[in-house]
Amino acid sequence: MLKSVRLFGALAVVAFTPVDSLVAQTQHSPPASTVSAPEIGMPVFSLDGQKIGTVESINATADGKPSAINITTGSILGFGAKSVAIPISKFTLKDHYVRVEMTSDDVAMLPHQGP
Repeated sequence: MLKSVRLFGALAVVAFTPVDSLVAQTQHSPPASTVSAPEIGMPVFSLDGQKIGTVESINATADGKPSAINITTGSILGFGAKSVAIPISKFTLKDHYVRVEMTSDDVAMLPHQGP
């Protein structure tokens, strides 16, 4: 008799537990990105989905936080390439690439950086 009371009590608890809390316990949030800053060599894509280059170097503030990335873009068989700086406000870091919040045409209009 005591076993049936315990079983009934356990079933009552499960029956009255909100479904949302049961579902919330089984759902997992997606893993956080393991990349916290752009890395040299990461591919860079424009807002319109075109690969526009790779991260060549990273400009940092005095406290070491990235302030801009430098990419080489516009190269056709190694000719016509130029280095441009993309400020941190204009790019988003993804898991394995950088997305620039500009179209490829906008990036092509940026001034050349360097000598």
